[in-house]
Amino acid sequence: MAFSNEHESSALGQTHVASPQVDEMRIDQMVPSFILKGGLLTSVFLIGYFLLASAFDFKEIVELRYLNILILSAGIFLTEYFFHRHGRDRNTNYLNGVALGMGTGLLAGAIFSIFFYFFIKFFAPEFGLVLQEVIPFSYVTAELLGVVAFLETLLPSFMATFIALQYFKNVDEV
Repeated sequence: MAFSNEHESSALGQTHVASPQVDEMRIDQMVPSFILKGGLLTSVFLIGYFLLASAFDFKEIVELRYLNILILSAGIFLTEYFFHRHGRDRNTNYLNGVALGMGTGLLAGAIFSIFFYFFIKFFAPEFGLVLQEVIPFSYVTAELLGVVAFLETLLPSFMATFIALQYFKNVDEV
């Protein structure tokens, strides 16, 4: 019956004191700015690495794209690190950590995939032909390659986020 009494008292408009668990369910107001900074910086490094590989004519070696995973993971780790170290009183819980890591990865992946689409569509269409030979599908377009470039950032973003959370979450959470 205690449950029904609490329910009735909240229905009557009485206020309750917020528990620490309620504070853990709020996203810190600084998370969007860290996502923006981390995502933009990570995408700059992804684009820079791609342009460097293009300059040295390594872009045809498809296996080198796995270095994008390392760049993306480093961007997520550094964003989590700076968020965690920015304020000593900041609560780095799972909600803030997941929002921060996935937001950083998704923003960086979206910017890189848009760049990749425009690169293949307008600057180097012959690179798209090279990728058509490597990819086992018969119908490959620049749009599809842009979507694939974005999808290739999703799983590494999830993995890097949850690995980073093991290092940067607050251990005194109950």
